[in-house]
Amino acid sequence: MVVIGIANLTIDIVSANESSDYSYILINGESEAEIVGYTGPGGDVVIPDALGGVPVTRISEYAFYTCNSMTSVVIPDTITYVGEGAFGFCYSLTSASIGDGVTELYHTFVCCPKLASISLGNNVTEIGELAFGYCFSLSNITIPASVNNVGSKAFSHCAGLANMTFEGNAPSMSEDWDYMLYSFPQSANLAIYHYYGSSGFSVPTWNGLPCVRLPVTPAAPTGLYATPADGHVELRWRAPSNGGAAIDYYTIYENNTAIATTTNTSVNITDLKNGQEYSFTVTAHNVAGSGPNSTPATATPSRLLTVTPPLLPIPSVPNDAVAGTGLMAGVAISVVFITTLGTAALVCWHDRMW
Repeated sequence: MVVIGIANLTIDIVSANESSDYSYILINGESEAEIVGYTGPGGDVVIPDALGGVPVTRISEYAFYTCNSMTSVVIPDTITYVGEGAFGFCYSLTSASIGDGVTELYHTFVCCPKLASISLGNNVTEIGELAFGYCFSLSNITIPASVNNVGSKAFSHCAGLANMTFEGNAPSMSEDWDYMLYSFPQSANLAIYHYYGSSGFSVPTWNGLPCVRLPVTPAAPTGLYATPADGHVELRWRAPSNGGAAIDYYTIYENNTAIATTTNTSVNITDLKNGQEYSFTVTAHNVAGSGPNSTPATATPSRLLTVTPPLLPIPSVPNDAVAGTGLMAGVAISVVFITTLGTAALVCWHDRMW
């Protein structure tokens, strides 16, 4: 960098490095690169995550301004800063994907009239002033859960905007975030969508706009219990939170393989091998899809055999028995249950009323 003093005016002149398509400068002790210009052919542009052997972390103000040859752009996750107006007035731009490193957008895509598709990164917190102003072709946009503020005129004059889907809680909305939006007949039916479990929204309207609550997948079933028997296992569980829509069926998994479905909260799994341990989980499904697995339950089917013991003579009444008391020491009878897992003896006492 060369500093030139002219009278009382100081001008910083920064020499940019050149690649085949980009002009950039090295920053932070030459450990990072910042793109300051674009000289490539346009079309589908994928911004590199490294230039000059260092990561690209910034896109300077107006770096791609009026790049009318560019039709789409992908911003990598390494980029943490996109300057004001960086992609402004790109008249041929139709789609843009913003990586997870970017946190704020200001005037970023202002006056991109053909921009119809936007993918915002999961760490954007601020959609600032005129971020998408005058993007006439934008009809749908999904706002990540990370966004906590939508600024002044952020979607000003977005004539085609019909659906906004919020993935998280309601952000703070500037009073004029939708400035001049409703002067266009295409935007008269703009609707807000948010998901079951989010806060800050109201149904059927929010901020004067129609608002629809969307279901999410159900939670995991709880209390899964497996009862083994001869060649089969009975499973029972408790219904989970339904995610805002009725649960239409459950899927049963045995060792992570789906083996059955049911509309009930119990099922009998048959054709199992005695003496073999099985592990089961259950998921719930609604119109939004299948939820997470329950906690596993294990069981080992077994075959039970009862051996009838020989009959033993009943002893005579002792001379000291008290008539009418119903008290009598009985005879021990051994009952043996033989299972595939071993032999167990149960001793019962037989009482007889005298």
